[in-house]
Amino acid sequence: AGVALQVAGGSGQRHSPQWGYDAARNRVLVFGGYGSHYPDGPWEYLNDVWQLSLDGTPQWTEIIPAGQPPSGRLAGAAVFDPMRQRFVGFGGTIGEPTDTWVLNLQDVGQENWESLPTQGESPSGRYGTASVYDAKRDRMLIFGGSIGDSYYGALDDVWELDLSGDPTWHEIATAGTPPQARRSGTAIYDPLRDRMIIYGGAVATLEGGFDTFMADTWALDFTVDPPTWSATAASGWATCRRTVATRSSST
Repeated sequence: AGVALQVAGGSGQRHSPQWGYDAARNRVLVFGGYGSHYPDGPWEYLNDVWQLSLDGTPQWTEIIPAGQPPSGRLAGAAVFDPMRQRFVGFGGTIGEPTDTWVLNLQDVGQENWESLPTQGESPSGRYGTASVYDAKRDRMLIFGGSIGDSYYGALDDVWELDLSGDPTWHEIATAGTPPQARRSGTAIYDPLRDRMIIYGGAVATLEGGFDTFMADTWALDFTVDPPTWSATAASGWATCRRTVATRSSST
């Protein structure tokens, strides 16, 4: 059975921050989200940064980087780039941002924000985008998301951000039948089989309409050209339909 993790410190209440795992320092990094540092608010779109150290007793501590941070937002795409010891993010809501940003983390105590100039046409503004880091090709992959701040409508496109040299966005042309367009699903990169796996998510097709929640699993295979989608039949009981959100709070 699951047990509550006893954590020292706290980053406040929030949902849908951008996050990544830094294996070298064994910590989780969290940026932004919607919430508050206080139990009774005020509630706002946040742009702060916290780390959860996983050594010994897990502990939250705030990181205060130098430079201009990205605007407050929730549910953007983000990955931790281990090659360069940096946190890379894109998009989110509110305001349909299409910026690509970097939090440089090479030197403890000298962390700093950087707006990352990119080559190529960037993806459209979106939130609830699934994102993974592909170490084999040194890139961030994103899938889907909802169209800006509208909270209805969704996408089923795949983009890559090449992190080497001059970072460049490319839309990836895929084969096979793609998953239904969605937002707020989850994804992992499977390095043994060179594929991206996505699960779940939701879409509302009309403004003010009800969300359709999903419980399907899909694989995008990068061992073939073009990369090819296929539905993945998992054994065992299916989980309930759901979207995926991340919430950080003190314990």
